[in-house]
Amino acid sequence: MAKKRGRLVVRYGPMWSDKTSWLIKQFGKVADTLAFKPDIDTRYTRKPVLRTHDGKSVPAVMVPIDQPEKIFEAVKRKRGVIKRVLIDETNFFSGGLVKVVRNLIGMGIDVYTAGLILDTDLQDFGPTRKLTRMADEVVESFARCDFMFLTGRCGRRARFNYFKAKKDTQIVVGADELYGVACEDHYQALHFKTGSQKQWWSRIKKLVGANHQKSDWSWFRRLKLPSKKRRPLKFSFDRWPRIEVVADSMRVGKTTAARALGIELKKLGLPVRVSLEDWSNNPYLEKSYLDSSEWILLSQEWFAKKKFEQIKRGEKEAIFIQDVSPEMDFAYALTNVLMGRMSKEHFKDYFKFYSSHKWENLPAPDVLVYLTISDEALVKRALESVRDLEKIDPSYFLLMRAVNRTWLADSDHMTVVNIDTDDLDFSKEGPARKALAGQVLKKLHDLGWKWDNSFTAEMKRQDWFAMVAI
Repeated sequence: MAKKRGRLVVRYGPMWSDKTSWLIKQFGKVADTLAFKPDIDTRYTRKPVLRTHDGKSVPAVMVPIDQPEKIFEAVKRKRGVIKRVLIDETNFFSGGLVKVVRNLIGMGIDVYTAGLILDTDLQDFGPTRKLTRMADEVVESFARCDFMFLTGRCGRRARFNYFKAKKDTQIVVGADELYGVACEDHYQALHFKTGSQKQWWSRIKKLVGANHQKSDWSWFRRLKLPSKKRRPLKFSFDRWPRIEVVADSMRVGKTTAARALGIELKKLGLPVRVSLEDWSNNPYLEKSYLDSSEWILLSQEWFAKKKFEQIKRGEKEAIFIQDVSPEMDFAYALTNVLMGRMSKEHFKDYFKFYSSHKWENLPAPDVLVYLTISDEALVKRALESVRDLEKIDPSYFLLMRAVNRTWLADSDHMTVVNIDTDDLDFSKEGPARKALAGQVLKKLHDLGWKWDNSFTAEMKRQDWFAMVAI
């Protein structure tokens, strides 16, 4: 008599949609159950257990992601006593997992799997989709959207994960420090896609266009970003490196970070000049926050002219640190027109003024420090720490972040250091400052500026290694 075929149940959905919790419940329902997980999944523990983000766990066997056949081997060693197999994070495994599962259910073993079906760029992730096609039951699970409005979190059903920084490979293991969840409406605004500026810009226009009158849509579709990039620099022992500090939005701490970075590098005996955004001398800035389009135009033109002068002047005899890049200055103006604070006509004037400067003749930084921030922290700072003259709709800050990530997606001519600032305070002495300087120095080291040949003879070996080890 032929052996009864086992049953395959597949559950898929984004992170934080209770997939692992569901698997753990299946573990306790049948005796002689064996659970498996990929060995690279060490987010919540390095122990051989299935563990949820809230601490629930059951024993599990760790399996190399490129050797899913070890699952079948482990079951066979139990000599027919296993009745149920659980497999978590199917998305990490190679395609050989499909054959393993087919063999297991052919042996009469029930198999329950959980994993992502899409990666953060909405591409198929691992063999999960193939498993759904051979399953007896498929369950889709959902999380709750992270997007933050002024009145609170979106909270709608979220089926997508988004990534909070640039990544070069599909598999990057991490938890909420790197990933979030989004509904269909807000995925475009939250996801940090690695791609061309054109791809990112089309996503921004889609996001903004949905919130404007149809009569404006044709104008938004024609809107372009500056096409000329600054001149990328090549490593040379004959010059000092250039660093620029930017952020997702206003009030993230970029000026404080630029100052702090300068202080930490000077402690190592390095010559440093920090060039700060001279906002206090902008004669148009305060009036621009009265939602006067003309004053916004004058203020943004003043910043563009000033920034061109600062970047052009630079510093030949020291490490040059610039607070706010010209690309971020442009993002301020773009955010204003997208929010309706600046008229289309004035933005066209600004675009013409900005483009009249020969940015392509100016050097790009060797290292661009990009400070990231979560929705919650950004809205909190927007409400609590802005200057009196900056009292504007917090959605302005959220949109500015999306706009900044538009040009950042096309920053392959710069070496970028991403730093999550949610829990960092650069205004005080301590680990935050050392971590900032350490990450920048490590990037400079990778580019060629090593402590013993290019920085200074006064920089001690132990100081260097103490910084890069953070």
